[in-house]
Amino acid sequence: MRTQGLRLEQAPPIEIPFRFFLSAPLFGALAGLLLLSRGAELLITPLHTPTLAMVHLLTLGCLTMVMLGALYQITPVLLGANVYKVDLATHVHFSLLAGVLCLAGGLAFSVRLLLLMALPLLCLGFLAVAVQFLVTFIRVRNINFTGAAVRLSLASLLMAISLGLTYAGEHALGWLPLNRASMVALHAFLGLGGWVGGLILGVSHAVIPMFYLTRTARPAMSWSSFFLLLAMVLSAPVVLLDGGLGLRLIPPLAGLGAMAVLSAILIMQFRQRKRRITDTSLSYWKVGIASGWISMALLFSLYFLDDARLVFAFGLFYLVGFALAIEVGMTYKIAPFLVWFHRYSKLAGRMQIPLMGDIIMQHHAERQRLSFLVAFALLVLSVVFPQEILARTAGAAFFLSNIYWFYVLYKTATFQTELKSFEAKAS
Repeated sequence: MRTQGLRLEQAPPIEIPFRFFLSAPLFGALAGLLLLSRGAELLITPLHTPTLAMVHLLTLGCLTMVMLGALYQITPVLLGANVYKVDLATHVHFSLLAGVLCLAGGLAFSVRLLLLMALPLLCLGFLAVAVQFLVTFIRVRNINFTGAAVRLSLASLLMAISLGLTYAGEHALGWLPLNRASMVALHAFLGLGGWVGGLILGVSHAVIPMFYLTRTARPAMSWSSFFLLLAMVLSAPVVLLDGGLGLRLIPPLAGLGAMAVLSAILIMQFRQRKRRITDTSLSYWKVGIASGWISMALLFSLYFLDDARLVFAFGLFYLVGFALAIEVGMTYKIAPFLVWFHRYSKLAGRMQIPLMGDIIMQHHAERQRLSFLVAFALLVLSVVFPQEILARTAGAAFFLSNIYWFYVLYKTATFQTELKSFEAKAS
């Protein structure tokens, strides 16, 4: 199978990625509503259960939905193989949708039954994902850079989910004497660094040259970022050991190295692009790169300063400023491409078909980006100054920004236009 260009018979139905894409902003909106309703209570300690509910609405509900939707669609492009039993994606989506809602509800309102319901739902959903992509990867003989990064990302996800489900079960039933702080740290390194960072690393390597008409990253730089990320994942268990500061600094140092190389690659690629047009998605990438560096600085500060606000600030800049900003920006490239590809590409040369720029509502996308920046700024202020009015205002702004994101994606998914043949135009 080819790895360059997507063949029509390889593409899964357009409904599959859009199920995940349209779910993501709704989970983000729920996170905003939770902050709006609870206020500064959620910004006191990271281990407060309603705070964990908000975090998992962002990570499992918002970020992971976008990432899985993208994986189902782009795997044939990037790896040259159909996803095994791709129709299972519909069941995966339902299972994760219900599981995340039960998990967040159980944590936010201290309902043990909801936590117990979340465990099998999330287990089934992620087990199906594991089987689908494990079989798919076995079928792929050649391992390119993107394939290696996606494998690392999914392996990190499964380890992070295993820890998270153990943690949720312990919270509901109390069967294990766990060191919660160490488990949360390991869970974060695997989930945020390995899963989120790994997928952004692998997917950006492939899609940025395609969408922004720039050169592919130098292999030496790409692979160095991969091995640094791999070193972070492999060394992450040291957080469970009672070692010295030097030992505990290994994972964040490796993560910093991976972020540095990724940033250098992205900056060079964006400077070399053939079309010097700055669109909404590119602006999101700039926010993501800057926030990624700030999050790394905050992560290192946690090893020397004991301040809960630093934990919240790190999570905010990494989850919202880095990961979410990049993912929102990429949906503004991937979503119109999917609509164009599935509905109009077969008609190229025979009909006057729309361009990708016609499918996405650029003026709405730009306004949504501004609403995102306002919400992000308010979130930063609410972390620095955890006042009730700031926290609730930030929650409301984040809710509205995500609803706007949903609106743009929905209008893109349902885009229709009248087509005319070239013969009609000539006459």
